[in-house]
Amino acid sequence: MTKISTFICMLSFVSIQAQTSIFDSLLQKNVDKTGRVDYQSLKNNETLLDNYLAYIQNNEPT
Repeated sequence: MTKISTFICMLSFVSIQAQTSIFDSLLQKNVDKTGRVDYQSLKNNETLLDNYLAYIQNNEPT
């Protein structure tokens, strides 16, 4: 039973980590070192942003 619980926890962590890396990637590509956002570039990555927003909309904070 402990192994199954550990496995389930690891799977959820991997999913969260993957979604966080998508957001990190969006920020790195679209925000400069002074904090200015390149909105046109962000618009060009709209599908990736929409996927991330859908993920956080459908998952409650832990």
